[in-house]
Amino acid sequence: MADQPIKASEWDRAYFRRIGEWEAENARRDLEYHLSLPLIDRLHRSANLSQLWGEYLHDDREPKDLGAFYERAKELGLYKSSPSTEPCA
Repeated sequence: MADQPIKASEWDRAYFRRIGEWEAENARRDLEYHLSLPLIDRLHRSANLSQLWGEYLHDDREPKDLGAFYERAKELGLYKSSPSTEPCA
């Protein structure tokens, strides 16, 4: 006969529910902060995160050049290049 799975106690459920609520609140604050930034700062933050974590999240079938990121932003009218706003290499 197979072993019965151990059921979580009500205390355990409440504990993990509180952790989930804290995590959701932190995510809400992070998003609120991110959305409060000027668009160019949001684009730079996103590009920096892509450079930092891209190797873990990147599809190897696509080139690792962030130029496409900026080109798409330009197409959408979200980014205009100028000497002071060009992304750093």
